[in-house]
Amino acid sequence: MFHLAVLSFLMWTGPGPGAATVFEINIRLLPQQTATLPCRAAKDKSVVALDWSRPDMSPEVVFLFRDNHVYQEFQHPSFRNRVDLLDRDMKDGDVSLVLRNVTTADSGSYECRVLQKKPLPFFWKTRRSKRSVMISDPIIIIKLQIVHSGPIDTNKEDKVIHNMKNWNRAFEEMDVREYLTLVSVLAVVVILLMAMTRCVTRYWSKHPSR
Repeated sequence: MFHLAVLSFLMWTGPGPGAATVFEINIRLLPQQTATLPCRAAKDKSVVALDWSRPDMSPEVVFLFRDNHVYQEFQHPSFRNRVDLLDRDMKDGDVSLVLRNVTTADSGSYECRVLQKKPLPFFWKTRRSKRSVMISDPIIIIKLQIVHSGPIDTNKEDKVIHNMKNWNRAFEEMDVREYLTLVSVLAVVVILLMAMTRCVTRYWSKHPSR
């Protein structure tokens, strides 16, 4: 039974949050249009910080939110007064970015990173926690291309919805893995305590005190 519990523990301590899949999506638009760059974090965790960036620019910050404040002073000048959150309340983890009046200079790869507070297990809800989890790798990379002619994305909303479902599923699977890991650890501890109790009981039954 002990070996079975250890095997169960090892099976459920697989890749952590750092091994999560990075989603990619391509968007083609015409100049002067509005681009919606989709990104969704875990819906049951409050957003502490949000960083939209374009690595090929300096500074690379497209949009920076931290501790309920938007820091425009760190933003690349070309994005000022042109970007905003699709949902300023970030309901259900929606941290998508809206880029207005796009030009060919806006073509490039955009990365979305999020810092979120980690919720406690249901039996610890009454305790206060300041623990946070940082997703160092981007959740998604948007490859935006602004073209003067040719096919553009007319079904981008369908792509966004499809990818958001995948992101939610990935975060839910991550939460389930963490919960099962905790349960497995507790099971191992309980089995060890039971084994120790049994050994002690056997010892005293064979060597009664005089």
